[in-house]
Amino acid sequence: MVLLEWTPALSVDIKSIDEQHKKLFGYINKLDDALEQKRAKEILAQLFNDLEDYTHTHFGLEEMYFNKFDYKDKYAHVAEHTEFIRRLAEMKKEMQDEAMDVEDLLGFLVDWLMHHIKGTDHQYSKFFREHGVV
Repeated sequence: MVLLEWTPALSVDIKSIDEQHKKLFGYINKLDDALEQKRAKEILAQLFNDLEDYTHTHFGLEEMYFNKFDYKDKYAHVAEHTEFIRRLAEMKKEMQDEAMDVEDLLGFLVDWLMHHIKGTDHQYSKFFREHGVV
C-alpha cells in the first residue's frame, strides 16, 4: 500500500522540482512499508542519511533559484528549509538514543512535506516559470 501518492494537484509545474518531490515521497513510502513489515528500525539509519543528503540537494536547487531571481519570499522559505533540517537532525539523534517513535517521524515527514509542497512551494511556481524554469 502506498501512503503518499503523487497527484497532478501537487505539481509545481516545474519538472525537475516535481521529480525531486516524487523522490522524497519515495523515501516516506519506503519508511511506511518498513513500518508495516516491522522492519523500520532496520532502515532508519540509511533513511536518515538519504533524507539528509536529498533534502540538501532539493533545497539547494530551490534556494539557487531564489537567489538567482531574487524571489521575494526567499527568506521565509529558506527558514522553513532550515527548520526542517534542524528537526530532522533532532529526530536522528533521538533515533540514535533509541528515544524516537517511528510513527512520529513518519507523521512529521508526511505532514511537513504535504504542507510545504501545497503551500510554500506552490507560491513560487508561477514566479519560477515566469523566469524560464520549466
